[in-house]
Amino acid sequence: MNLSLVLSNLGEKEGIFDIQVAVDGVVEQRDKVRISGQTSKQITLPLKGRPAGTYIIEVNGSKMQVVVAPEYTPSQVSSEPSQEKVYVLEVAPEKKDRRWIFFIALGWALLLVGITLYGLLRWERATRPRE
Repeated sequence: MNLSLVLSNLGEKEGIFDIQVAVDGVVEQRDKVRISGQTSKQITLPLKGRPAGTYIIEVNGSKMQVVVAPEYTPSQVSSEPSQEKVYVLEVAPEKKDRRWIFFIALGWALLLVGITLYGLLRWERATRPRE
């Protein structure tokens, strides 16, 4: 069984997608895919050794139910067109948590304000006339 995914990068910049595929809750495959901004890319992941049955496929938290049909010989195949289902998942690249940058900048700003106020107080005391 092969799992085909269409990954779309909706942002302007190139992104790296961390793909994690689980079948019935068990992680089967991990991969990293690089996609340019405003483009889509189709990837195919082999999932081998699957007998006929129903499986829950999870890709980065998005779940879908997949039915694997038993193999047929040519005499068993119907001449009617098949109604194959295609699942398209839009997986966004993981966003890095960058809040720590804000807190570091805030800490430096508070430190500079404190040093400035301390300097102003010492300057005022030094320039104040003594009685």
